[in-house]
Amino acid sequence: MSTTTKLNTQLEAATAELESALGAGQPTRSIRTEITRIEGELTALRNAEATAQQEAAKQKATEIQSASQALADAQHAQLDAAAACPELEQLGEQVPAAPRSPKIEAAAAEVAAARAALDDAERIHRNLLTAAGKIQTRLTEEQAKVAAIKQRRSNGDKRDDDAGAMTLLGDDIADLQRLQAGAQAKANAADPHAQIRTLEQAQQRLDRAHAEAGMSIVNDRLQLAEAAFLRAYTAQRVAERAAGLHLSNPSGTYRASTEIKSIISRH
Repeated sequence: MSTTTKLNTQLEAATAELESALGAGQPTRSIRTEITRIEGELTALRNAEATAQQEAAKQKATEIQSASQALADAQHAQLDAAAACPELEQLGEQVPAAPRSPKIEAAAAEVAAARAALDDAERIHRNLLTAAGKIQTRLTEEQAKVAAIKQRRSNGDKRDDDAGAMTLLGDDIADLQRLQAGAQAKANAADPHAQIRTLEQAQQRLDRAHAEAGMSIVNDRLQLAEAAFLRAYTAQRVAERAAGLHLSNPSGTYRASTEIKSIISRH
């Protein structure tokens, strides 16, 4: 029995005693003092429980925030690694760090919150399944006792108290079946399929945000590479003119690779 339940039971008893004393014209000071004490303890207990719940909620929020930040950091690190352009840096190009994506930040927060909710739901579901399993174990034990009595009697060992024992066992089995059905129903109702779906949807949004951010970063890198190419190509043409090659080779000495030609033909 919890402390709150005990105090409520004491309060009910004291209140009943007060009503009885009032009806009988007896002194009520000590009873009222006891009621005040119990109510004070209940208030203090409720305040302590509320404070504990608030602290637990703050701790959970902090954990979710940390998980969200770690997930977002990992996503951006993957993007930076995938979009690395060492060739541009070798040419002296300043490759800016990829900006953090607000969509990734938001989606990572959703995933972290969904994972935390699923963890809680799975814990509750496991506890309910365990409770239902314990009742099922007791039910199986009682059913085994019935089977043992029947087997013994079929072997010729009949006792005077068998009928009474079977009746009691039957009552216990009926009650256990009712309790087990209720416990299993609670466990089934707490199945975390909704939380699983929520996490899947949040993960899909994060994957989409990751892909969109990656495309944007790579497009920026391509713009830098294109600018570097145009500067190099312009410098080459200037050098060709200085060498007089522009007269004998108007198209220039640069020859684009097959891959570059294929890309240009598609744009």
